[in-house]
Amino acid sequence: MQAKAAMPSEEHANIAHDDSDSWESWHRRYGHLGFTGLEKLYKENLVEGLTVDENSMPLTQCEACIQAKQAHCAYPKEAED
Repeated sequence: MQAKAAMPSEEHANIAHDDSDSWESWHRRYGHLGFTGLEKLYKENLVEGLTVDENSMPLTQCEACIQAKQAHCAYPKEAED
């Protein structure tokens, strides 16, 4: 029997990883849910796996939410010539 040592060609490392995400990340994941809704899900443990980085600041302004709340002009009932 001939054995040959196989050395991996890539380096691998095991590191500790914090699974908690920022409030902003959860806001986007839950379809731009408001902070009070997210806070309720988190504090009452209503969602399994929702871990928040305690050092992250709650979301103050979300560009997508601001754009979605903007009013738009009504379309004219008749075309102008």
